[in-house]
Parts: sequence; structure tokens; C-alpha cells
Amino acid sequence: PDIAGKMVLVDFWATWCGPCRAEFPEFQEAAVDNADRLVIIGVNNTSADQAELVPGFLDEFCITFPIVLDENGEVVKTYRILGLPTTIFIDSDGVISEVFTGPLNKAYIESKISELTNPAS
Repeated sequence: PDIAGKMVLVDFWATWCGPCRAEFPEFQEAAVDNADRLVIIGVNNTSADQAELVPGFLDEFCITFPIVLDENGEVVKTYRILGLPTTIFIDSDGVISEVFTGPLNKAYIESKISELTNPAS
């Protein structure tokens, strides 16, 4: 996806994670409603999950945002992810602004979009 000038939300998740299931419909709505200013990328913690379960999980929630599989756990290790779900908010300049562990909802995501795309001067 073209991420230039957009906020990026990177979400670490697994199919067995209950809070991940709860937040995925919210993420999908946020991705669609804010497509002009937000890119969501889901990172499946595949090293602690089962890759064959991922397509069914995505189909269940009609997910259209990109999903990548972290098959060897390198991305989880690089970002020091300790629990799932964990979401990293990256502003339109490519700077990490927040690392949030726990489930999120669309309202929180949209408040972060406003905060990061209209910084107080």
C-alpha cells in the first residue's frame, strides 16, 4: 500500500488471541473509513500460531487490509512485542508515536489519527 503522508498502524496478533478477535472488526471499519489517511498492516505472530488458520480468521472478519506472516518471530523480536494484541502507531513522518498493548476500538484509532495528523502547534 502507498503509505506516503499517511499514519500507519501495525497490529501484532494471533488467531487464538481473544482480544485480537474482538478488535479486528474495529480495525477493518477504521481501515475502510479512513483509507485516505490511514494504513493498517496486520502482523500475524505465526511463530506462535498456525499459519493454516490465518485465511479462515481473515475471511470470518472480511479483512481487506494487508496481513503479513511473521513465521520465524523476527518481527515480534525486533519490536520487542511482549503480549498480543500490540499495536504500533507510526505518524505520517514515519516516527513511532505509541506502542499500545491490549485491544483497541475504532474510536481510539480515530482519535490517534486526529492527534497525529493535526498536531498541536
